[in-house]
Amino acid sequence: GVAQNFTHVSTGGGAALELIAGKKLVAIEKLEALKK
Repeated sequence: GVAQNFTHVSTGGGAALELIAGKKLVAIEKLEALKK
């Protein structure tokens, strides 16, 4: 894959793990509210 072309690959930290776990992220909720 493309990961072999990079010296560092990040999963995004705790926020990415919370999102994958199905938790809502405050920043994303605020941005979605602005769209409405």
